[in-house]
Amino acid sequence: MRHGKALKIFTLVFAAMWTLSAMSPVFAEPENNELTGGPVTDYIVTKIADESIEIIDGWVVSGLYYAADKTGVNFFSTMGDLLTFPSGKDTSQILKLCQEMKDELDALQQEMDAISDKLDRLVISLENQINENIWYNNRREYSSLLNKYESAYTDYTNYLDASKKYTKALEDGDAETMESEKHALNGYLINFKENFDPAKTGDPISFKSDLRKMAMYACRHYPSYDRSKPDPVLEPTSSITLLDNAKRVTDQTVAFEHQQCDVLFQQMNDCIRPFIYMSMVNRIWVDYNISVDVDTDTKDKLMTERETVINETVQAINDISSQGKAYTDRLMRSYDAEIDLPLGYESSSVEHMKGKGLWPSIYHRPHDIVRSAYWTKPEMPAYQMKALGGYSPFVLLKEGNEFGYLTHDGLFKLDQEYVHHASGGKVDHFEYSTVSQDFLNLEHSADYNYTGISQASSLKYLLNTPAYRLSGQTSIVDYLVNYGGIKAEHLPQGVDYAVINKWDSAANHTSIEGGVRVTGSWCCTYYYIDGLTGYRLDDSDSKINKRVKSMVASEEHFKENLRGISLLSFMIGNPSPRFSARTKSSKGISVQLSDKNGNSLNGYSIASQPVTLTVDCSGIGENERVESVELINSKGKVLDTLLTADAFEYFKKKDNTVSFTFTAPYQNYSVRATTGKKPEETAPVMNGRGSIVKMDVQSGPKEIVPTDIYTFEDLKRVARAVAEEPETYAHANFTVMNDIDADGEEWVLPIGTAVNAYNGTFNGKGHSISGMKADGNGLQGLFGRVGPQGVVKNLRIFDTDIRSGTAYAGAVAAINEGRIEYCQAGAGHLLTDNADAPDLDDMNIHIESGTAAGGVAGKNSGVIINTSSAGRVSAQTAGGLAGENSGEIRNSFGTVIANIEGRLYTGGIAGNNEGTMRNVYFGGHASGGADGAIAGRNISETLDACYYDNSMDDASGEGNATAQSVPVSEMKTDTFKDQLNSRVTEGAYYWHRDDKINLGLPYISQNTYSSRILEDPATGISLTGEQIHAAAVLTITPIESSSPDYMSLLEKNSGLLGLYDISLTTPTGDVPFEGTLDLASPFTDKETDKIGILHQSSENSEIYTAKMGSDGRYHIVTNHLSLFGIVSMPSGLCALLPAALLTALAAAFTVVYLIRRKKLDKQRKSL
Repeated sequence: MRHGKALKIFTLVFAAMWTLSAMSPVFAEPENNELTGGPVTDYIVTKIADESIEIIDGWVVSGLYYAADKTGVNFFSTMGDLLTFPSGKDTSQILKLCQEMKDELDALQQEMDAISDKLDRLVISLENQINENIWYNNRREYSSLLNKYESAYTDYTNYLDASKKYTKALEDGDAETMESEKHALNGYLINFKENFDPAKTGDPISFKSDLRKMAMYACRHYPSYDRSKPDPVLEPTSSITLLDNAKRVTDQTVAFEHQQCDVLFQQMNDCIRPFIYMSMVNRIWVDYNISVDVDTDTKDKLMTERETVINETVQAINDISSQGKAYTDRLMRSYDAEIDLPLGYESSSVEHMKGKGLWPSIYHRPHDIVRSAYWTKPEMPAYQMKALGGYSPFVLLKEGNEFGYLTHDGLFKLDQEYVHHASGGKVDHFEYSTVSQDFLNLEHSADYNYTGISQASSLKYLLNTPAYRLSGQTSIVDYLVNYGGIKAEHLPQGVDYAVINKWDSAANHTSIEGGVRVTGSWCCTYYYIDGLTGYRLDDSDSKINKRVKSMVASEEHFKENLRGISLLSFMIGNPSPRFSARTKSSKGISVQLSDKNGNSLNGYSIASQPVTLTVDCSGIGENERVESVELINSKGKVLDTLLTADAFEYFKKKDNTVSFTFTAPYQNYSVRATTGKKPEETAPVMNGRGSIVKMDVQSGPKEIVPTDIYTFEDLKRVARAVAEEPETYAHANFTVMNDIDADGEEWVLPIGTAVNAYNGTFNGKGHSISGMKADGNGLQGLFGRVGPQGVVKNLRIFDTDIRSGTAYAGAVAAINEGRIEYCQAGAGHLLTDNADAPDLDDMNIHIESGTAAGGVAGKNSGVIINTSSAGRVSAQTAGGLAGENSGEIRNSFGTVIANIEGRLYTGGIAGNNEGTMRNVYFGGHASGGADGAIAGRNISETLDACYYDNSMDDASGEGNATAQSVPVSEMKTDTFKDQLNSRVTEGAYYWHRDDKINLGLPYISQNTYSSRILEDPATGISLTGEQIHAAAVLTITPIESSSPDYMSLLEKNSGLLGLYDISLTTPTGDVPFEGTLDLASPFTDKETDKIGILHQSSENSEIYTAKMGSDGRYHIVTNHLSLFGIVSMPSGLCALLPAALLTALAAAFTVVYLIRRKKLDKQRKSL
């Protein structure tokens, strides 16, 4: 009947909309917007309602007969008969028709349920296949990166093994083995090198690039490391991580929490492994290159990359670990899945009963039944599980093996008694039964965390609905075995029954006889679930509970076909089960457990809740350490190692404590902390780059030279140490930790002398050294001589006066044979556009020499890169960056305030050039002797992309110099800056430009990505982003309307007005941008109300509604570039009017219909 009513109402609404569309003037409002009534209006309304109902009734009946004829389902025909049944006839006929309809509905319901199940499985299966396919593809791409580094590491370990064998053969004089292992060594070395050799791979190796690729799959944020920024800004990867993939797939395919936890932990480890292998291989690669004595430029690049890889690897691992923690924190662990469940166990008990007799004269007869436990034990092996999305955990007791099986006839105890009746010579027969002790033992666990299930519907709340549907199983037992990880040998074969915690007696009467409680029953009744197959999770509880059957425990009623048949025993858990939590520790260690609010657990914790563990080792001896912190169960078995010895030392704070959080298990547990003897420490040894720089004590205490430099006095100590003990300090590494102001103090001894050059790495970390004065006859500068292996980087020097009467002089170094990178001599790039700024001259450098001087180096035979100079240089041979250059000067510049004066040769970049200059410019003033904007004297042919201010006459004063003169106004443009960036071939330093910095001219910065606006002058289309590569170039190509791409998109989008191919590229092949871009188009058309921007991606295209910005242009936000089109979009109002009109008409007719029905009801009542 409900189906017929629903169909009738649906048809009514449909007809109402049709009727109203033809007769809408009836509902027109008067001009004053007041509703009017009266006989005419009532008549019209009543007539419309009557006619509509008659039409609709006819349609309904006709439609039902038609449906019955087409589908063969009698339900429709029967309903039609019922609707046309004459009134006043026998109601039994109506009841018969209704019963027929109900039977047909039941049959339809079963068919619909089956179809619904198939559709559910199909939808879930398709969704799961999509997720699994994405996960598989991402893991495959990720595995290729793992294989690359794992393979390289294997080659390394094989090389070490072959090396040992070669050494052994050498000692033994085994020439044949020596030759064999030598051949193997060479093979492993070639394999390792070819993985990373640019000549073999075709591309320069970039560990950082691979690291970012791995982060794209595994991390929520790209790792970021910058020495100058202690707190890196992490950019989201905007991608679904491998752990996200794993979570999505297991949400649908995995039955229980501990299974998902295992998958997520495994995926987390798989995500971390490539990062670990990469960091190890990177270290090996750097050590190998240093061992073969690569050039200083390459060595410094490798060392910088190593520092980056190590720091970003740590960030990536932390990112992955935090994802894993968020997903697994509240999940049950695998070690909780199989437990020994303590039962509320008794071996036996006595039931006092009185059984009903056969003769009236002995109606009652007292009897004691002794129950005994034959199957249960104080502890029973069990599976403990919690379904994904489930409310409560549950346990399923294991059966078989030494425990046997729980059977129907084991659920009760039956006694019989025969008593001779003296008066009649008869024998009285008595039967007594009660549930067995095993049945009672299954009521609850010893800790009351679990109780036996009391109804069949409890089972459906213990299963994962998506996984159960996707499995296609119709049996709970098969599902548990095939998808839940339960071993078939732990369950009875073919079992289809389960015991429930419910029983009663026949009489349900108790009395006290002789001080003993007596149950007035004859034979007990127990209950069980009959049928664990054909289980539907969407069935109602009442329907599922119909599976519960009862059995009277007597010979007369007990079904013989159940004898020896096994049952399963499920127990449902408390949603927040409580277990004991203890601590055990060695002497001198204190272990505390607390909840998330810092309160002590006091011996108990709630399963799956976070527990904070604090270990204090202040009391242990000097030669002891914490060996391990372990999670153990009540029997002492180790469930998990929470901290190893090394991990404890790593995380230990200054107060000798370690605190961290773990997830409380679903069982009684203890945290055990043990101690052990500290391993013997080996004396520190200085490596090849001098990272350990503490002096040995010989004849007495000596000055300790710091590696971290904080003061001008620290600088002096370093200079003395390099000069006096070069074997220890000439290769040491030093780091400037803050800005240092010498305040006019004399700099007497530079770091590194003509005899003992400095060959370590000196890292300024972006800090400045200022106020320094040097005046003498030897090498003068912060460094006297930087050797071939020496590196000075990331340093600013200003407000400094350097003078040498007889030798080379430079702000950074008098002589550079190594590498000077990203150094600024003078205020340079910090200046504003105010040339008259106070103390401007004091911010710069003043270098003088009787021979040769340069703003950066007096003589350069090494590499000067990404460096600038601002100030005054005066010498016999003077250069803005180097007085004499026989090495390489690249990606560097002399500022417009530089003033270079040479008596013999004067050059904006180098006074006398015999080396290489690439991608440099000079914007200052150079005069005196043979002067030139680039070089005073040039005899080199390796000048490339050199630029100078066109206000100067020539690029060189003596010799030819290939350079280009450019007006300063043109230098102050992004076009010139982009031209410089197009020639950058290595490193993370690029040209930037800002009107407020360096007088608007390009300058060097370590920030690869920054906020930029790029605009195409031909089309007016622009891109704006917060993270655009400094060297990125915007290219926009209009697509002809006759092209296949244009025609294809025009077929799908008739409003296409224009199409463009938009791209960003970098000369080094780096990622051109990160995050999102704002794309703006200046398109204007007065006849077009609304503009959309079409984005073609792979095989799909999507139209985004463009928003008009304050600049009068249309904007959209995108995260990748390809084909973009301008599309005219229809107004949304027109599309909404028909739907709104129909909705209003339907509502109006419904009101009329209800009014008419109410009047008809009143008329019937009056009759």
